[in-house]
Amino acid sequence: MDSGTPNIANGIHADPPVSLDVSVLHAKKRAPAKSRLQAYINEALQIEREEREGFAKRFPGVAPSWPPWPYLTDDPLASVVSKELSAKATLKDLRWRLRQFQYPYPASNAQKPTTFYSHSKAVDILEDVLTPPLLDDIRRFWWSQCYEAHQKRFRDQKKSHHGHPLSFHSELMYQLSGHLAEMDKLVKRYSLRKRVKSKGWFVRFYEYRRVALRRLLSEAAIVYPQIQETLKPASQIRTKEPKIEQQAWLFEKFDAAIKRRSAKGRERHLFAYNLTALICTPREIVLRHRLCPTPVTVRKNIQDSKK
Repeated sequence: MDSGTPNIANGIHADPPVSLDVSVLHAKKRAPAKSRLQAYINEALQIEREEREGFAKRFPGVAPSWPPWPYLTDDPLASVVSKELSAKATLKDLRWRLRQFQYPYPASNAQKPTTFYSHSKAVDILEDVLTPPLLDDIRRFWWSQCYEAHQKRFRDQKKSHHGHPLSFHSELMYQLSGHLAEMDKLVKRYSLRKRVKSKGWFVRFYEYRRVALRRLLSEAAIVYPQIQETLKPASQIRTKEPKIEQQAWLFEKFDAAIKRRSAKGRERHLFAYNLTALICTPREIVLRHRLCPTPVTVRKNIQDSKK
């Protein structure tokens, strides 16, 4: 709470002559601070993009570090998810899933019994599914799915993945913004007197300033998870189901892989829809021997997205 916010909780003004909306006053105090914060966030994002572009130029062809940005390197949740979904664990889970269901899903008496695993062998795609790059694409999807599930659990508790209340990160974010603003004012006042002898000091100062901006970006990414697009608080974000874009992305990967084995168009699409449903279904639902989304749902979602 800002120090300038009236304290009406101590009983002194228990019955004020006029109604006092503390939240409105607080919002007004925050308005200039939020504009300042937005400017520093934009600057920090620009520095981050430039650093990644510079890395790409220095090391062409080298894949960016995993997990992908905007998950910053000090994210403990990312480390937890990466350990849960190691390459070995991903392969083990994938093999298990392929053996759990009869193909196509749902099975019927009119169909010749075969599993996803057996059908993958029959159309000569099993090795493609179980090895990179397709295996890496599957792991990337599961990584995001697992990360979002953990995020939702913390978000429902109004906590960050560090275990702190989101209000703590919000206040720290504003304090860092104010700290940067005060530093910039002070340096601007004295930079006109800059001499050659003091050049080294200013170089070190701007190094520290970049560190402060990165710290600010880390806190802001917790408070505003969609920071690249909008400053929407984490508490207001709701995961959209189904994730049609991710379903379409996976479908295209599977469809292209099966096509390389010269499968017929209709059969290829059917198997690609089934594989997409198998991968998109969370593990707890697979354990109940169900696919959600179903292959039919995946097909409808993808067809609707192309209209």
